[in-house]
Amino acid sequence: MDQLKDFLRQCVKYRFWIAFGVSLLLPMIGYFVGVGPIVEATNKREGEIKAAKGDIGKYTSPGIVNGQYQPIVAAKKEALTKDVDATWRKLFTLQEPLLKWPEVVEERFRKWGRKYPSDVDRLKVSATIVDYTIAYPGFITRVYKTFKPFNFEDGTGIVVAPDEAALIKPDPTFLPDTPPDFSKVRAEQERLWVVTALLDVIAKVNDGAGAKDWDGAIIKQINELVVGSPIAQDQKSLAKGETLAPADPLLPEGAAAPPPPPTTPAPGGPETAGMPAMGAGATKSEGVYYLKTEGQLQYKILPVMMKVLVDQAKLPDFLVGLENSPMTIQVMEPEISKPLVAVVKPVKYADKSTFGMGGMGGMGGGEYGMTMPNMYNPMMMNRNNSAGPNMSSRGMDVSSYMMGGSGKAAAAPKKGTDIRGVNKAEERKANIAKDAAKPKAEPKAKLDQYYNVIEVTVYGQARFYLAPPPPPEVPPSVATTPAVPEPAPKPEDAAKKDEPAKAEDAAKKDEPAKAEDAAKKDEAPKAESPKAEAPKADVPAPEAPKGDAPKADAPKPDAPKADAPKADAPTPKS
Repeated sequence: MDQLKDFLRQCVKYRFWIAFGVSLLLPMIGYFVGVGPIVEATNKREGEIKAAKGDIGKYTSPGIVNGQYQPIVAAKKEALTKDVDATWRKLFTLQEPLLKWPEVVEERFRKWGRKYPSDVDRLKVSATIVDYTIAYPGFITRVYKTFKPFNFEDGTGIVVAPDEAALIKPDPTFLPDTPPDFSKVRAEQERLWVVTALLDVIAKVNDGAGAKDWDGAIIKQINELVVGSPIAQDQKSLAKGETLAPADPLLPEGAAAPPPPPTTPAPGGPETAGMPAMGAGATKSEGVYYLKTEGQLQYKILPVMMKVLVDQAKLPDFLVGLENSPMTIQVMEPEISKPLVAVVKPVKYADKSTFGMGGMGGMGGGEYGMTMPNMYNPMMMNRNNSAGPNMSSRGMDVSSYMMGGSGKAAAAPKKGTDIRGVNKAEERKANIAKDAAKPKAEPKAKLDQYYNVIEVTVYGQARFYLAPPPPPEVPPSVATTPAVPEPAPKPEDAAKKDEPAKAEDAAKKDEPAKAEDAAKKDEAPKAESPKAEAPKADVPAPEAPKGDAPKADAPKPDAPKADAPKADAPTPKS
């Protein structure tokens, strides 16, 4: 007992520490007791999630599809194809007004389309191509006149431009004696359609400004126009590695494709191979080149390049006009600079060489009509590998190349110069006297009168849409099936059917008139007789007329005059 008291006394004495120790042990005990079920539930739930992920994973792999996959994809693909075809037809409809052939062959080439007509005799196809080559020069002239070129002979027109041969660059091989094949005709016509679209943009931009002459025009001069050529490719597509390819051969069924034309090395050796020829024998490069579009059936892309003189304040109108063209010309790379040759207003009988359009043509006829400053522009001379390397970067002597040399400067022996006997003072006096004798230059304000005109070079891509397939025929439904029309009635039958109807209508019209006459006849005797009621027993009631008998023929009720009471006699009561 004493020991228990001592124990309790100690517990009371150290009750704080005992309570503190118990308070520390209880959370630890509770944690170990409760963590077990939580861990077990967590592991169980984690296993369920992993199992569900594994079950779903086998259905998300691309190689496994269920039964609902193919119908859904087929429906989506069909809807997308319909949208693409509808947009294709809409865009082609916008371009169709520009897709004109020479009138003499318009119907035949439109019917054949972009495919060699296998169901037509080859002699007829050849005759059609000959007709096209005969009409080809006239069609070039018609395209050239679309932008109202300035005529230096009579002073008419708006836009200054080179001659049609230098601007449009017709193919010199299109002759009736040596006609091209079907593929070349089709490719050349597509190139001319893009040229027409570019010139149409110039005409519309000037017409939108209400231009009547050169002063009011936004686009005042065309220096250069290139379509479907390697030198027209922009730097962005070159950086992406996009390449150009010639037009697809359109041959008869069973015909072998012709071999590619041999590559003629350019003057100057292998390091200038692929550069356009320059000089007296330069002509348009053979073939039309398209930007490669793998698996694309709706359109073809042709590279375009155009260099014009534009009013600086109206430059956005020109760029927007290109974007709004039906040919969907996408501007890829614009270049803006001040004209190196002073801008001069065109007048009648003026010299074309003063307008900066002589270029290489002054040295024997240039292929692409480039101006002299472009000869030293590395952007022009090294557009891509096929257009030629940069002559200045390769250490090539440009002057010797232009004069018909080999393109490499001849190594001349070095010679020393003796300057010990030169009198510098006398040389300076001579130079001062020579400068004083020179005529004074005109003021810059007079030379640079059209300071607001800038030179714009546009590299872009023209998207030419091919003819879309015809829309699918929708079979008529049962509800919309037209009924078989009944045979027309004969005149005799129609007359027989009309007779009863006419007789019935006539009877209906006569009935009101006869009834009205009968009523008038009944009212007359009533007005003359005294207002006295006849005995009902002696007077029989009149019978109503039956059937269709007219009321006028019904017997009238005749009251007996002898039996009728007099006016003074009392009325008998019934």
